[in-house]
Amino acid sequence: MISLTAADNKRCKSQPAAASGDTERESPSSSTQLRDHCRSQPRADTRSAHRAISGRYDSRHCYERLRHQGLRLRYATQLVRDRLVIAMPRTARSPPAVSNLLLPGPSTDLTQTSSEPDIPSVIIEPELRKITTRAKRTRGVDLIPGSEFTQFRIEIKEMLSSWKTEQEVTMSKLVKEVSDLKVQNEKIHKTNVDIEKALEFMNGQYEEMRTKIGILENERSLYNDNILRLEMKVEELQNSSKRSIVEFRNIPQKEKETAADLMSLVSSVGKVVNVEIPSTEVRDIYRGPGKPDMNKAVICELSRVQTKHELLAAVREYNKGRQHSDKLNTELIGVTGKRLPVYISEHLLPSARKLFHQAREFAKQHSYKYCWVVDGKIYLRKDDGMRAVWIRSASILSDLIQHK
Repeated sequence: MISLTAADNKRCKSQPAAASGDTERESPSSSTQLRDHCRSQPRADTRSAHRAISGRYDSRHCYERLRHQGLRLRYATQLVRDRLVIAMPRTARSPPAVSNLLLPGPSTDLTQTSSEPDIPSVIIEPELRKITTRAKRTRGVDLIPGSEFTQFRIEIKEMLSSWKTEQEVTMSKLVKEVSDLKVQNEKIHKTNVDIEKALEFMNGQYEEMRTKIGILENERSLYNDNILRLEMKVEELQNSSKRSIVEFRNIPQKEKETAADLMSLVSSVGKVVNVEIPSTEVRDIYRGPGKPDMNKAVICELSRVQTKHELLAAVREYNKGRQHSDKLNTELIGVTGKRLPVYISEHLLPSARKLFHQAREFAKQHSYKYCWVVDGKIYLRKDDGMRAVWIRSASILSDLIQHK
C-alpha cells in the first residue's frame, strides 16, 4: 500500500496527466532546488536528490490521484495496482555517451547567456561536470495508467450495469411473485375464515344435536323401564288368570276328537296318580296350537288352583324313583298305539315358555341342580340348601354369569 502526505496529494491534483510518449520537464524552481541540493550534498546523494524531486510526479502518484478522485471499490483498486506494478517493473538506467555531454574545461569560456529550460542537457556550473544526464524513458500506450484504468473502469461499469439489470429483473420477478403470494394468501385467509365460521356453526349444531340426543336417550331409557314394568304387570295378570291351567303334552290326537274325549283322558291320568278330578273341577279343556306333524298339548283349566297343585305333586311322586319306561305314559291312560311318555306341567305364556327354556339350558351349562316353575314363576337353585333365584328375565341369567 502506497501512503501519501497531504502535500503530495495536493500536488497530484494540481498536475495534469502525462501524454503517451512525452517526457516530463522540470520547472526552473525544480532546477534551482536540484542545484542547491547538489552544492550542499556529497556526490553520492546527488542521484537520490534528483530522484526525490523528479520522482514525485510519476505514474504511482497519478494512480493515487485517480484513486482519491472517486475509485472506492477495494477489489478494483488492488487489481489496478497489481497490473501497474507488473506492467512497469524497475529497470536499471544506463547513462548516455560521454560525447553527448558538454563538459567545460579549465580554459573554456561560457558564451551562452540565454535561459535554458532543459537543465539536464546543459550544465553551466563547473561543480556539476561529473553529473550525467539521463533520457526520460518513454512509455507505451498500454503502459499508461490512465488508459488501462479507463478501460477497466468501463468494464467495471458495464459489469455493474449488467448486474444491476439482472438484479432489477430478478427483483421485479420477486416483487410480482410476492404480490401474487399476497393475493393468494388473502384468498386462503378468507377461505379459512369462511371455513372457521362454518365449523363454528357446525359445532354449535353438533352440540345442540348432542344435547337433544342425550335427552332422547334418557327419555328412551325411562320409556323402556316403564314398558318393562308394564309387561311384567301384564304377565302377572295373565299368570294370575291362568294359575289353575295344566298342560298335558305328548298325547296323540284322535280323529274327530271332542271335549268329552279330552275329559276322559284327564280323568284317566288322575286315576293313575291317585288324584280324583271330577268333571265339575274342569272349567275348560281344549287342544292348544302347534305344528301339524306334532302332538298338540291338551289345555285343562281347573276351577281351583289347589287341585292343580295336587295333580302336579302326585305326578312328580309317581315318576319319582321309576325307570323311564315305567313313568307316566299313554299306555297307562288307555291311549292305543305306540307307548309314549306323558308330560304334565303348568301352562306358561309364550314369553315365559321361552325364558323357561333358556333357564333350563343355563342350568345344564352351569351345573345348576334344580330348575322349576311355580304359578308361572321360574326358579333356579344351584344345590341343596342354597337360595333359589327367581328368573324374571334373561338379564338375570347374564348377571348370574358375571357374578359367578
